[in-house]
Amino acid sequence: MARIVVNTEYSGAATVTLVDELVPRLEAAGHTVVRNDWDNYGHYDIACFMSKDSAVRIAQAQNPNIVTVIMDPKLVAGHRNAENVAADLLVVTSLEQREAMLPLNTSTFVYHSFPNMRPKTKEHSAKKTTIIGYHGNREHLVCFAPAINAALDSLASEHSIELWVMYNIANLGKWTRGLPQRVRVRHIQWSEEAYYTELAQADIGICNNHIPVGSRVAQLAARRWLYRPGLRKGYPYRPNDYLLRYKYSTNPSRIYVFGMLGIPAISDFTPSSNQLIRDGHSGYIVHGTAGWRNAIDRLIRQPQLRTTMSQNLAKTITDHYSVDTTATDLMHQFDELVADKKRAVV
Repeated sequence: MARIVVNTEYSGAATVTLVDELVPRLEAAGHTVVRNDWDNYGHYDIACFMSKDSAVRIAQAQNPNIVTVIMDPKLVAGHRNAENVAADLLVVTSLEQREAMLPLNTSTFVYHSFPNMRPKTKEHSAKKTTIIGYHGNREHLVCFAPAINAALDSLASEHSIELWVMYNIANLGKWTRGLPQRVRVRHIQWSEEAYYTELAQADIGICNNHIPVGSRVAQLAARRWLYRPGLRKGYPYRPNDYLLRYKYSTNPSRIYVFGMLGIPAISDFTPSSNQLIRDGHSGYIVHGTAGWRNAIDRLIRQPQLRTTMSQNLAKTITDHYSVDTTATDLMHQFDELVADKKRAVV
């Protein structure tokens, strides 16, 4: 069993899943884990850091045989990127983040930063008012415009809808820009308990990741003249090509939450979304206003479909992406790296 030191002073959602909830699993597997021992790297086989507190090169200088790990690495110029390059392993939270880190370090492990939740089952039924649920960062709420807001406002002429949005209002302030105009919006302060007392009441979950592209940029990338015969040969642009933006730290954690609460989820075109959601089976994958509108409309009209899709989403997560399974796989990765270091010394 390995001797592991986990050093970080950073406090955030990623720390909860990648440190606070991982450490007990490491200890249960027989590893010795010490928190925040910054000066004795010679005593350990593995040193884990959250990105903001990374001291990979210091640890390696003290103990050339130590395995160094950065949890949730960030792309920041200078010192922190040098740390990403030097580390023995980068623990990323999604395919998107892995792709961003590969130019710096090819030793990566995808550990979905899913919160430790009590799973709930939910039998959906026809309701006078359908609750559309959201949880996450406020910046994704701003990105409801233009596609999601237009879809909700359009559906308001056919259905009674409320939008319940849960985010950290105390730290980030209230969402005031780009709200739908014809749908009642309820703002909920984020807390772990609010998942069960508030968000669990939702009938449909929205997990958007796209960051809208400004019209000028879109025109430059996909203007019709780029496809005129004889002009710009070799550039396969079309006027209706997709032009997508999303954060490199995009991950499927918000979808996981809806799966654990028995709520069907709709998400947009991102690699991680397609890992958890099989379109038409465990949710919907959409893009523009028409896509969002169609998916929400179908789920509003068919309560049994909501039940079936939420059950399929929960099963996908349990069968393929459970926290215990991922933690076990990460420990196997740790064991291999420690063994490689020992073989190198011999």
